[in-house]
Amino acid sequence: GGDELSEALDNLVAADIIQLTGSDSSQLSYRFKHALLQDAAHSSMLKTESQHLHARIGKHLEHTEPERADREPELFAFHFTQGDMPEKARYYWQKAGDGAIRRLGYTAQEVVECYSHARSISETLGDSSKVFPALRGLWVYHFIKADLNKAKDVAFQLLDLVERTMKTKQQNSADDAGDLLIEAQRSLGMTCLYLGEYDAARDHIEQSMALYDHQRHASHLDKFGVDPWVVSASYRAHVLWFLGQPDEALKQSTEVLTVARDMDNPFVLTGALAFAAYLQQHLQDAAATKELASEAIVLAEKYGFPFWVQQQRILKGWAMAELGDVDDGMSMLERGLATYQEMGARLALPWFLSLSAETLARLG
Repeated sequence: GGDELSEALDNLVAADIIQLTGSDSSQLSYRFKHALLQDAAHSSMLKTESQHLHARIGKHLEHTEPERADREPELFAFHFTQGDMPEKARYYWQKAGDGAIRRLGYTAQEVVECYSHARSISETLGDSSKVFPALRGLWVYHFIKADLNKAKDVAFQLLDLVERTMKTKQQNSADDAGDLLIEAQRSLGMTCLYLGEYDAARDHIEQSMALYDHQRHASHLDKFGVDPWVVSASYRAHVLWFLGQPDEALKQSTEVLTVARDMDNPFVLTGALAFAAYLQQHLQDAAATKELASEAIVLAEKYGFPFWVQQQRILKGWAMAELGDVDDGMSMLERGLATYQEMGARLALPWFLSLSAETLARLG
């Protein structure tokens, strides 16, 4: 019972084998005082005993501290993995990956580790619908780090996974896979843009947009954290600019902003504003760039989107310098650029560095 467990734990603490950690009663836990002690304890147990113990710990945590799953999903994932409970393990590894992105940023090592665990377990289970979100998480990681060849490879894996699932005779699975095709095409299109493959980028992005239905796919915002049409249309505007169609690009960007403002979602709107600012910079409209970047920064700081904060500081700094406020503009640009790189982000870095060089030239 509980008293016996408490007494046993107290004895282990007194024997200097384990130690109590945590500052308040809701976060108390026990740890071995040395890794060798932990290894010895594990090696003395049969594998089945160890699995049973880990499974019990995982279930106990779910029952007694469910709120802890939001703070430490990787702890739950570890115990359910060791406890040979793959469904629960996969769920918590996916949750841990999603949480690591929100907490640490897109490029943290924890992101790729958690999603890799989730993918491996999902493949073992043979559940393609669960492989997809883990694989997509890995695509995001490589994409933001600008490891674009790897990102393209993962994007093709997403597309192949969806197309194989759609060929099965299970109609429900095929329908679900059809919905995921939006994300696969979008991921591939976005990657192709940054690789300079503009015709391919336009093709994949427009396929993603054509598949989208607002009512049917509204849940994508909850599943993947983005609205697929807003992101795809934002990228389409940039592709059009690179293909030499600035008027069509601006028309598309304006439509995206209108839709994003109507959605009343801070993350969606911040992204739309950021991409609109990018386009205005390409068009060399410093005033519009500054206005859009400033609005994006306010939202990103208020709701905690550090990736967007730093990118938009770079754009706003450039615009300020173009409009005559060279010293303050350069200061903002350099601060944003330095923090962006400290976060491990590399996407569009050559462009941002060129803006820095351009602004430095103004300073003489």
